[in-house]
Amino acid sequence: MSHGKELEATVFAEQRVLLLREVGSVSELKALLTRFVLSLTNSLREQRCTLIGHIKGKLESDDGGALYFNTTSFDCEPNFRGDMCGKMLHFEIAINIIVYGISKDKVQWVYENALNESMS
Repeated sequence: MSHGKELEATVFAEQRVLLLREVGSVSELKALLTRFVLSLTNSLREQRCTLIGHIKGKLESDDGGALYFNTTSFDCEPNFRGDMCGKMLHFEIAINIIVYGISKDKVQWVYENALNESMS
């Protein structure tokens, strides 16, 4: 069954190093990531795209700790697994986003804005 033009999935994946203000606890880090994910999903919804599957990410610290996060909805806070300890200033974030209905450039723009709003 076809409904006119078929939508193509937009796949966005990125890894980058983040330098953050010192985070005192894992709960503070989770709150920071929750703000980021909610900003990201709210902005994606405003672009009128469709979220397919998960938005998944991983944050790794210099001491080898890793915190994984994901969401399956525009309306849900992320789920977390993993743990970190020690000083938390330098992180590497890896994220995967799959949506329908907007371009990769627009997803990149939304992602950059969400990072800037929530991580600074």
